[in-house]
Amino acid sequence: MRVLVGILKTDEPQYGELLKGLNNQIQDDDEVFVVENKPKNIAHDVLYSTFMSKAESFDLFIKLDADMVLNKNDFMIMVKSRFEKNQKLDWLHIYIWDDIIQEYISGLNIYRSTVKWDKNNTDNTFTDRKHRCDSISQKLVVKNPDNKWVIHCKSPSLYQLINFSTHRAIKAFQFHKKSSLRRPESIHGIIPQKLLRVWITHRSKGHAYALLAYLNILSIKPSDQFINRTSEEKKQFFDQLSQLSYNQVCAKILFNPYFYLLSIGKIGYRFLFMVLNSWGLKRPE
Repeated sequence: MRVLVGILKTDEPQYGELLKGLNNQIQDDDEVFVVENKPKNIAHDVLYSTFMSKAESFDLFIKLDADMVLNKNDFMIMVKSRFEKNQKLDWLHIYIWDDIIQEYISGLNIYRSTVKWDKNNTDNTFTDRKHRCDSISQKLVVKNPDNKWVIHCKSPSLYQLINFSTHRAIKAFQFHKKSSLRRPESIHGIIPQKLLRVWITHRSKGHAYALLAYLNILSIKPSDQFINRTSEEKKQFFDQLSQLSYNQVCAKILFNPYFYLLSIGKIGYRFLFMVLNSWGLKRPE
């Protein structure tokens, strides 16, 4: 089977290790292309447009982010085997190990080349594309695979920790949408609780910065453009946060009123979402 791998990239430090792993596993007729340094929405349009334009030349499409690392030496062989053994399988979804929150998360998608997607998504927060339901006959989900087949944000940098948490905060509270269009996204709303757990159990100072970053997003209520790497608002946000001492970060977390609600998880998040939404979060300009 011929595989086309598409990678979304900005400046992820794991990119070199990802390429090394791919080069050790792909065969001569497989190909890799990189969509680099584009706003998330545009990057996804380019990625899926490229997939669909090359559907007749390949059997499978794999979407990777440049902060992913292949941790399974025969990963590509395993993927091809799954599709070869089941001709009805069109979509293989694999949970990946996230080094930030230290658990498995939904993350990696592999598709048969007959799958089609809708383009021109205008939501810059939830940027992935929806597949056309009539192009998928069967889906297989692999949860919690043994030996961490794929690792997300392996040994994350401070920037990646902060970027991860701010992106989840924006998805959880959706400041850019009108109140009537916002919906709770608990999977992102419980991230503070997970960051707190890793901060305490692993004594990871970087996770304290990530937790404070999440909390600060609720105060500044940035636009959806904040998630893009080129955002000047994000750059200033990171610079200001990274200049704080660890003790200052700890103090700011403990005196933040949102911290105590979000630290208890889903119930606290949904209550805070309801309260802030009723008060009127910042509306799009």
